Amino acid sequence: MPRKKKIVEEVEAPAKTIEEYPEQVYIYHKGDDLPHIAKLLTGHEYLMYKMLMVHGLTINDIPDGFVFKWRI
Repeated sequence: MPRKKKIVEEVEAPAKTIEEYPEQVYIYHKGDDLPHIAKLLTGHEYLMYKMLMVHGLTINDIPDGFVFKWRI
């Protein structure tokens, strides 16, 4: 007895929408004051270590010209 053929329909997945968020940006240069940068980006100086942690950096590892971004 012959087998029945299965009909497979290709269904396109809905396109994912990319959501854009406003963000603050600061380009770091050697000698810049990190608490001041944290105040500009986050609104609070005490979030300096959180800002570094989000970017995967420590105080001693920040390269010159690094771009700090913080979503508003």
